[in-house]
Amino acid sequence: CLKSRQLGITTVSLVIDVFWCAMYPGTRAALVSDNESNRDENRSIIEGYIKSFPQGYFGESFKVVKANRSFMQFSNGSRITFLVAGTKKKGVSWAEGKGYSFAHKTEVSKYGDADALKSFDESLAQTNPDRLFITESTANGYNHFRSAWIESKRDTATQRGFFIGWWASNVNRIDKLDRRFSIYGTYPASGEEREKVRAVREQYGHVITRELLAWIRWKESVQTQDIHMLTQNQPLTEQEAFIQSGY
Repeated sequence: CLKSRQLGITTVSLVIDVFWCAMYPGTRAALVSDNESNRDENRSIIEGYIKSFPQGYFGESFKVVKANRSFMQFSNGSRITFLVAGTKKKGVSWAEGKGYSFAHKTEVSKYGDADALKSFDESLAQTNPDRLFITESTANGYNHFRSAWIESKRDTATQRGFFIGWWASNVNRIDKLDRRFSIYGTYPASGEEREKVRAVREQYGHVITRELLAWIRWKESVQTQDIHMLTQNQPLTEQEAFIQSGY
């Protein structure tokens, strides 16, 4: 999954992590985060999900029997191991697990060691009929995640690559009653904007409304970072996500 920022994709994917462990007893799962802070946050979200279910929702066959910073063990034999890839080269020790039938790799473009990531991918099950591997990230230039994205579009027999842009969130819009709409939403689209709007409609079947267009114009006007970084973090299309500095 190639995504824009702040869409809740990781949060939603964590639901799948819990679901898979509950549905398939004995699942050996790995949740790989880019740093320790996100590792702890993701583990906390999973704990919150499990506590939020009504008592007895899963019966006695699925409950947490042991948990710490490194793993979470369930009563049905499933287990989630919490791994940290790191944003710098740190060796391959984190990636040396064996036989994971489920893996959720989040913010992969931030991982600092592409070789360690390759080593981890070699540990993933190839024949388990209940296997599932989720890779989701924002773009971060031309790196190992871009290579994985290209491969997911090529290898359609075993993978599915999909893009979710900022326009998929109901938050990223400026309503007509908002005072900003009179500034950013009343004038027609420029030639470049029309090309981008057409690309979104043709590739994803989504219509960019005046409210959505007003939001991205506002973001462009108030952003303090390089315009290329805004495009990378909030792309309209998958082609727009991967950019090289100054191009």
